[in-house]
Amino acid sequence: MAESPDKPRSKLVTWRWPMRSLVALAVLLILGLIGAAIWLDSDSGHRFIIRQVEAQAPENGLRIRIDDIEGSIYAGAQVQGLELADPKGRFFHAGTVAVEWNPLAWIFNELNISEAVITRAKLDRLPELIDSGEDQPLLPNFDIFIGAFRADNLELGPAITGSSQFADLSGSADIRAGRAMVLLDAATTRSGDKILLALNAEPDREKLDIDAEIIAPAGGVLAGMLGLEQDLSVNLEGDGSWRKWDGEFKALINGEPAAQVTLEAREGLFAYDGQLTASMLPDGVAQKLAAPNLVLNGTASVENRLVALDLEARSAALSFTAKGGIDLGRNSLDAMRLETRLIDPSALAANLKAQDFELKALLNGKFSELRYQYLLTAPQLALGKTLLTNVRGEGEGQRDAGGWSIPVELSVAKLIGNGELLQQLLSGFNAKALLRYENDLLFAERARVATNVANGTLDLELRPSTGDFSVDIDANAPGFAVRGVGVADIVASINLGPASSGLSVDGQVNARLRRFDIGFLRELAGGLPELQTGLALGPDGLLRFTDLVVKAPEISFRGSGKQTGAATFAFQGSGRQDTYGRFDLKLDGALDRPRVALLLDSPLPALGLSAVSLQLTPATAGFAYIATGGSTLGPFSSNGMIVTATGQDTAVRVDRLLVSDTLATGTIRPTAQGLAGRLAISGGGVNGDVVFRPGSDRQLIRANLKAENARFDGNPPIFIRTGVLDADIVLIDGKSNIDATLRAQGISRGELMVGRIAANAKLVNGSGSATFTVAGTRGSTFEFQAKADITPDRYQLTGSGQFEGRVLRLTQKLDLRRSGDGWTMAPTTISYGSGSARMSGRWATGNSNLVMALTKMPLSLVDIAYPDLGLGGTVNGTVKLTQSRSQVPVGEAKLTVKGLTRSGLILTSAPVDLGLNIAISQRNAAARGIIKSPEGKTIGRFQGRVTGLGGGRWQDELMRKPLFAQARFSGGAESLWRLTGVETFDLTGPVSASADVSGSLANPQIEGLVRTSNARLESPLTGTVVSNIKTVGRFDGSRLVLPKLTGVTSGGGTVSGSGSFNFAVEPDEGIGIVMDINAQQAALIARDDFAATVTGPIKIRSSADGGLISGDVTLNRSFFRFGQASATASLPDIKTREINRRADERPVQVRSRPWRFDLTADAPNRLRVEGLGLDSEWGANLKITGPVDNFIMVGDANLIRGNYTFAGRRFRLERGRIRFVGNQPVNPILDIEAEANLTGLNATINVTGTGNQPEIAFTSIPALPQDELLSRVLFGASIADLSAPEAVQLAAAVASLNSGGGLDPINQLRKAVGLDRLRILPSDTDTGSGTSIAAGKYITRRVYVELITDGKGYSATQLEFQITRWLSILSTISTLGRQSANVRISKDY
Repeated sequence: MAESPDKPRSKLVTWRWPMRSLVALAVLLILGLIGAAIWLDSDSGHRFIIRQVEAQAPENGLRIRIDDIEGSIYAGAQVQGLELADPKGRFFHAGTVAVEWNPLAWIFNELNISEAVITRAKLDRLPELIDSGEDQPLLPNFDIFIGAFRADNLELGPAITGSSQFADLSGSADIRAGRAMVLLDAATTRSGDKILLALNAEPDREKLDIDAEIIAPAGGVLAGMLGLEQDLSVNLEGDGSWRKWDGEFKALINGEPAAQVTLEAREGLFAYDGQLTASMLPDGVAQKLAAPNLVLNGTASVENRLVALDLEARSAALSFTAKGGIDLGRNSLDAMRLETRLIDPSALAANLKAQDFELKALLNGKFSELRYQYLLTAPQLALGKTLLTNVRGEGEGQRDAGGWSIPVELSVAKLIGNGELLQQLLSGFNAKALLRYENDLLFAERARVATNVANGTLDLELRPSTGDFSVDIDANAPGFAVRGVGVADIVASINLGPASSGLSVDGQVNARLRRFDIGFLRELAGGLPELQTGLALGPDGLLRFTDLVVKAPEISFRGSGKQTGAATFAFQGSGRQDTYGRFDLKLDGALDRPRVALLLDSPLPALGLSAVSLQLTPATAGFAYIATGGSTLGPFSSNGMIVTATGQDTAVRVDRLLVSDTLATGTIRPTAQGLAGRLAISGGGVNGDVVFRPGSDRQLIRANLKAENARFDGNPPIFIRTGVLDADIVLIDGKSNIDATLRAQGISRGELMVGRIAANAKLVNGSGSATFTVAGTRGSTFEFQAKADITPDRYQLTGSGQFEGRVLRLTQKLDLRRSGDGWTMAPTTISYGSGSARMSGRWATGNSNLVMALTKMPLSLVDIAYPDLGLGGTVNGTVKLTQSRSQVPVGEAKLTVKGLTRSGLILTSAPVDLGLNIAISQRNAAARGIIKSPEGKTIGRFQGRVTGLGGGRWQDELMRKPLFAQARFSGGAESLWRLTGVETFDLTGPVSASADVSGSLANPQIEGLVRTSNARLESPLTGTVVSNIKTVGRFDGSRLVLPKLTGVTSGGGTVSGSGSFNFAVEPDEGIGIVMDINAQQAALIARDDFAATVTGPIKIRSSADGGLISGDVTLNRSFFRFGQASATASLPDIKTREINRRADERPVQVRSRPWRFDLTADAPNRLRVEGLGLDSEWGANLKITGPVDNFIMVGDANLIRGNYTFAGRRFRLERGRIRFVGNQPVNPILDIEAEANLTGLNATINVTGTGNQPEIAFTSIPALPQDELLSRVLFGASIADLSAPEAVQLAAAVASLNSGGGLDPINQLRKAVGLDRLRILPSDTDTGSGTSIAAGKYITRRVYVELITDGKGYSATQLEFQITRWLSILSTISTLGRQSANVRISKDY
């Protein structure tokens, strides 16, 4: 049977349907693509394209905005309103970008643009895009054809060039495999910038043409973009073919050659050889390393976008090679080897030096993921004076998107040049760290570092562009040994950085000593100290120690220091030592043998040592020392040696120890058994020696000293009239054997006068007895005898004596027992006069307490502690105090004082009764009191409180912490005023006062009033008395201000004025006084030798030196008396020697703060001058200055009228001048003349010389012998006619003239009985009288009365009344009943 013919046809149909489907699908796909392509070129397609472009958000921050697309995107498209922006905003926009291109060329991996034109465009600024970390190929991986490109009138914003510019750009490009052709022509229209580039490279056709020119004027667009401030001109040209091409690259900066490189190409292998000046490179490290020129040579070849590079570069500072491959398509390096050798390290830092400083590196991979290995070596690297040896750093790592990770292992063998200490601390340095490099910053955190003696962590920051770096190190060095100091555990925080002089070091160091090798400092510290200090490296490369603090069990110190040499240091500062107090210390030199200057404020208060300066200077045999300071015995100075010979005991050789005028010399040698040596003492009234002798478990100290009129210039001075000390002291295992005897007389220390002292002590193993007797004065006379029974832990004392005539006795033994760290006193009673004090307590370094009960105890006993305080009265009450260490004493006192007074040299206050309660807590101190008169009337109350205690030295706090107090008083001013101790003047009379006080005790602020209406002021120094004083004063701060004050003086004079009293002056100044007084005929001076009634202004001011009374006044009435009359016989000067003189005789007291005068006085008349036989009136101009009790007078006094008496005969003064020349006491120069007119004789008496030593001379016309002249003047008769009594009187007068004094019994008698005139008269036959005595006296200035008697019944009374200077009336009445009246007229012709 035959087959059907339909079977093959069915198979064909089966295959046709799939084929048709595929064709239909392809047609549909093509139609879809064509439709999509057609749609994309529509308006809606254009908007779609715009949305897609604007939606792009690359990581670099570039953003694109398009307003519209016009035309066909497949042919002549025009993009309208194109804007480009970076993260800071828009940087470019163009009105129109017209592009003619062939999009189908993308099918063949080609960008084909036949023409591109940009119009109305502006570049506002250069873009600042974000580095995305992705490598972009240096050459694209597709072909590029741009037939023509043009941008006309492109505007460049001011941000690029500083001002708006316009540029024209045109060009073309054809870059594809086997060919590269680029043309570029760009120029600005204003600044003159220009770029021309013509490149045509076609290896297959063996073509190579390169021409380029760049002109960049300073201030132009290109210079601004490149950061140049100079003109730049670049030219590249050459000639040849691909097989052989030669060219040259040149650059000029400001017309000067900046680069010149010869180029050549041989079949794709490019070679270059030339040099660049440093100015062609960026500022900073690059320019420094390239200076002055960088020489370049090498080769490069390009094949398939792969560059094979072989480069050598060299400058004066470095040499550099690079060899390897650069893949321009993949942006990667292939086995790139870099080698750098630093020839002149100072190019990096001025103070950097190095030997064979090399850096080698191997680089591979993409730029964004670059892998590298490196090795840095330098056998020697110096930063200034700091030398690092065997420096080595190595590691390998890889770049990432954020930067570079650089593992590093760094080691330094030694650090030399910063001293032994720093070398020891930092040598053997090694570190392991992971460094990061990002944005020109190389840093590491918590890197592990170590040295030979220390370990720690390190933080690093380095900016390669500037060379700045910072290294922070936290390290510790346990058991660090410092030569000459000891072993310490050190913890340090150090920062290293660059400095002009090399390396900068700054940080903080803490050190705790395990062992301390400086012996004398270890003893001062009382143990091992801890040190804290700031650390820095100075510009000289040496260490500085700032804020240095040392703390130890017994010492604290704060100061600073510096390193002065490789192994020498200098430290200075101040501190406090528990035993020796505050000190200042300077230490200079090697730490094991330093120079030391030590100043101690008060090292041993018990010996009165103060301001003790000790200087130690290293010497061959040890240390030379110089010591000075003050002590109870006065200033001392000493010098000698501390001998420290190897293998021998240290010896202290005292070459000179001078205390006041007493010298000690000798040698003291500390041995294993104790002290050995001898000090010889001599001079200043003290002689003897002190011997130190060691023994087995014992130490002997033997003193044999004698004193005779020994004086020590302490403050106050110490004087010993006679004294003997014999003592043997043996120290045995902390116990003592003492056999000592002391005898002395006439011991004084300031106000303390000890007439005699005798003491004897005998102790065996610290037990025994001692007796002593003491007598002398302490304000008043005292004596005391005592006996003490002594054991190592107990003292029992009994004794009795007298003070101010009252019995002072221990009625119960004073029993002191050692208790822990202190001593306890059992209840003990001391009786004085009719009073007693019972006390008990404990004194220790921890807690102390005192309980005391007083019964009728006389306050005069206080003079033993405070001489001449002069308190009187008796006190009753209790005192309870406790104190913890140096904190505020806490407790209370309840006291009642009966009859409280204070007596000074001149004044004694009126007695008052005082009740006083005091309470003290840790924070506050309060007091309350009441004052009553002896009659029981309350005249005053007061209360006060000081708050805020407990924060410091309580004695200072008590004076300076806040104060609140109130006081009220109404009574006699003398009750309070005399208690102040101010004796310059006395204030009495009724006064009322109210005061509220704030501020502090040191600076009180007072508010209130003081009122008086009948007060009295009296000065014992000047004789001033002002009564009926009226004033109302107000308190202002610490002052009592008296705005108005009035008073009267004797004779009806008045004073008025204003002033103030300041109560906040220094404690020894009393009260600050400021007074301005106006006197009107006021009797202000009334002394025996000088008195004055004055008118004028007077100022009174007190000060630390005393006080001043000044003014310019008129003396209405005044009086001056010479101290010695010319006719008085001089007493002979007989040399005497006192025996059995009191040993405690007190020297005459001298006022330490005297008041002084500074007065100018005008006395037109009524200055009365007496003495030396004068009775006269003068006029004067005087300047009065100096102390009020021994003032100085300067000026002249001229005679107005007066008489002169000599040898009982009165003469009238005719001329006179007295000159006061400023001597003390007042002793003026005299020039006085008196005349006597006798019958047939004119006699003149001249008085010259000084007030204390006048000279008297007689002359006459006609001239007569002296005895005859005196006979005529005194008796009106010749010497041959004198009676016996008259002859005696004449002989005395002659002797007085010849000897400047002589025997004058009649004048002596006249002065003794207070007469103005005393004469011996011859017998008179007319009156019937025998030899008579005449005695006369002036009743007033004009009335003179004289009595005459012969002792045999005759007597007469004569009265003379002087009407004028030349006219007098005489009246006489005698026992014979005779009366007479006469008129006497005397006239000079």
